[in-house]
Amino acid sequence: MKLENINPMLIDLSSGFYVAADEYIREMNKLGMPLNLIDVILGQVFLEYKEKFVDTFMKHGNSEEFLKEVHSSLENIDYGRYKELLKNNITNKYENKGFVHILADDEEKGIWWGEERFDGASDST
Repeated sequence: MKLENINPMLIDLSSGFYVAADEYIREMNKLGMPLNLIDVILGQVFLEYKEKFVDTFMKHGNSEEFLKEVHSSLENIDYGRYKELLKNNITNKYENKGFVHILADDEEKGIWWGEERFDGASDST
């Protein structure tokens, strides 16, 4: 996010979302939620991110607006047929927004907030 010159306040807010999502995952893991269900959540979030990358960033090229759009779209993400499995462990909007930042820690996912890359990093998106 710093590479794309995103507002420091938005970066700080994103950090809070990350913490909320991390706490959710840790708590659900302690309660025995199967890892494959957590992977389903993260998979849905990843697809939402990719869709917004195409719909928002590729059209407008504005990293900060792209980040805001991703957060907005994740606030009420629809888990579709998995909703029934999650009904006793519903996520809140802050956790939903944070899942994309959890994924961003996974270098293999290739989540970036624009076109800038660290030296040696390839664009897999």
